Amino acid sequence: MFMSSTSYRIHQSTHNNKYNYECQTCYRKFKTSSSLVRHNRLHKPEKLEEIKKKYGCEFCGKQFLGSYALNRHINTHTGVKPFICNFDGCGKAFPEKYILEMHIKGHNGELLYRCHFEGCQEAFKSRSQYKIHKETHPTQDIIIEAFEII
Repeated sequence: MFMSSTSYRIHQSTHNNKYNYECQTCYRKFKTSSSLVRHNRLHKPEKLEEIKKKYGCEFCGKQFLGSYALNRHINTHTGVKPFICNFDGCGKAFPEKYILEMHIKGHNGELLYRCHFEGCQEAFKSRSQYKIHKETHPTQDIIIEAFEII
């Protein structure tokens, strides 16, 4: 039961594969505006130390905004892979749901990674394809790895 139609609409958006909200600092995309707002806290230096102390991964030190995200991330270290691809006999398993969702998009032929180097319009199904492509750009022009997960 939801308290308002807005709450219900926000909840419904978590069930689709549309990532309409983009971080202007790191270009990561989110399904809901509240997820983006929560993520943006990571880019504020005054909040970062507080978050590190509260939700830091004991294995790698990566910080999270809550215990759910931290526990989900820990799967990447422990080898637990609860998200399984049901695409026509694939059966590949993943530690996080968003990785499975990206994998399934690859099965569907969707382009997930778009190059952001000036003047380049290339897009790719996988990060590894993008990494091969980025070698075609002059290294002196590379300041940061510039790609977008579409």
